[in-house]
Amino acid sequence: TNPITILAFLGIFSALGLSGADATFARAAMMVFGVWLGSLLWWLALTFGLGSLFHSFEARHLKWINHASGTILLLSGAGLLAAPLIAHMS
Repeated sequence: TNPITILAFLGIFSALGLSGADATFARAAMMVFGVWLGSLLWWLALTFGLGSLFHSFEARHLKWINHASGTILLLSGAGLLAAPLIAHMS
């Protein structure tokens, strides 16, 4: 759903000959499989890595991380809401 990602993949697909007369089902299927496999490996590494890291934290550390993450999200949201108002006032 990210437009930049979609445009990047369109550029990659056309650069690799997956559009126009050079396009074949096999080439497109290999590209889709490669993207799927890369995503799978990334998420597996991320979840297993964070899962093993999770056990090294105590409950108070996890609570601190949770509060810090919430604060960052709250401040980011407030900044996104305030930016148009600040731009409109200046």
